[in-house]
Amino acid sequence: MLLFTNHNILHSLKKQALFVCFFISFNSLLSQNNLVINGGFDNIKNCPTYHSQIDSAYNWFQPIRQVSTSDLYNSCSIAWVSVPQNIMGVQSPLSNNGYSGIAFYTRNYPNGREYIETKLSSPLKKDYTYCVEFYVSLADTTNYAISSIGAYFSIDSVVIDNLPNNYLISVVPQIQNDSLSIVSDKMGWTKISGNFIAKGGEEFMTMGNFYDDSYTTKNYTQVSNYPDLPPNTFTSQAAYYYIDTVSVYAFDSQLVKEPKDTTFVFI
Repeated sequence: MLLFTNHNILHSLKKQALFVCFFISFNSLLSQNNLVINGGFDNIKNCPTYHSQIDSAYNWFQPIRQVSTSDLYNSCSIAWVSVPQNIMGVQSPLSNNGYSGIAFYTRNYPNGREYIETKLSSPLKKDYTYCVEFYVSLADTTNYAISSIGAYFSIDSVVIDNLPNNYLISVVPQIQNDSLSIVSDKMGWTKISGNFIAKGGEEFMTMGNFYDDSYTTKNYTQVSNYPDLPPNTFTSQAAYYYIDTVSVYAFDSQLVKEPKDTTFVFI
């Protein structure tokens, strides 16, 4: 005879939820549709020619209109916003021809932030589990690395014409990198992933750092020595990351909700 309470069941459910993203990633090519349109930033309206042109990527935009300079990089461009070499460093796309880039933290500007936002191909379904995955790489010209990298899902867009005093969008992201896991890799790409249960109707995803400076875990890091890179005093005092290969997948069924305080007996 086996006795276990709802705590045993809940622990099992949590383990299942952690397995969801791996399961979906493994089977995504067979049965799942990525809800992020243009997750690799490769489908563009025109070649970017300067920084702050994330709007040139189809279905992506910067939610803070007047003060943010969210960037798009593509192999069709030259100099500042090309790939693999650009004003921020040297990095090859994880796939295809491009990626985006934003400042998650700026030392010289209190709560200085940049964000990117996209509209999903369809609204999220209530009580369904969604797995989120994207990749980041710390730019070579950056002197800081942080852990506060996340994604926020909302029913409406968080577009703001301007923010008084700072650039921070203060919300609680559903997907958040571990606060103890500072992302400092400049050579390769680091995967950020997680899952959450949708409230229903969320149709927009915003990516960036949603925590103020006092709650942002950060480390000083050495600027990479690339003699061909032009000096960049802004990003040398910032945590600037490239972003690529963004995906959101729905699990095939609703997650079983937390059971009531009940003891089950199996004989």
